[in-house]
Amino acid sequence: MIEFTTMYGRQYAMDLDKWKFQKGDICWIVGENTHSYQVQNSQEDEIRVPKSTFIDHGIEIVKDKIFLSDVLYKRLFGKDCIDRMQPVPDEDKSDCDAYLELLLKYRHLVLSQPEYYLLTASTLKSHIRFVGMSYSLGSLIESIESGNHIYYDKLGDHQELYFISMQCGLGPSEFTEAIFWSKKSGKLVRFKKSDEYNFSSSISIRELRKRVREPEVKLNFQGRILDKLKGEIWKLENPRS
Repeated sequence: MIEFTTMYGRQYAMDLDKWKFQKGDICWIVGENTHSYQVQNSQEDEIRVPKSTFIDHGIEIVKDKIFLSDVLYKRLFGKDCIDRMQPVPDEDKSDCDAYLELLLKYRHLVLSQPEYYLLTASTLKSHIRFVGMSYSLGSLIESIESGNHIYYDKLGDHQELYFISMQCGLGPSEFTEAIFWSKKSGKLVRFKKSDEYNFSSSISIRELRKRVREPEVKLNFQGRILDKLKGEIWKLENPRS
């Protein structure tokens, strides 16, 4: 269990065993008979393990929870489970990027659970004047909700624009892309270097760090977390299903 407080004072507590990969794995005892235990891993796969195996390997049960070494986990659950446990960061990030507009629409849900708060995306990275930083989706949403986020009433045909990220070129005042979220349209808006605006003269990493923070905990299995969050959103959008 880990607890953390965000820069805006929101407090979270979460069980890292479920969302953070480590050498070996935490598993749970979900059933028992005379000769064996029913063991469940974080992927919700279940197997029967003889009680003699627990004795032979000195496995201690603490509140129905056990830790299996990497070697024993592979032996009991098999290679397929190990392969599915391995995080795939690129796929996770691309998924989150694809749903960013939807997640910003349901901001209250992102803030409702620590694992949602800690979601990351490749879009949530800025590199300005040779300095870069990344930040969690929850931190960005907290900043937007605070009323103190980097904001423009109007840029061109777009209104109610909140800063998302920016990439700068080599020059101190040259940006290659700036991304905003329009609260009015609910869409991401991208400005390119060829456009008439120059955001890098008014936006800096120093100003950004006053508003957003890098993830307090870096989680694996973000694809699974995103699927869980999308499931909650689907229920809200389909209340009669």
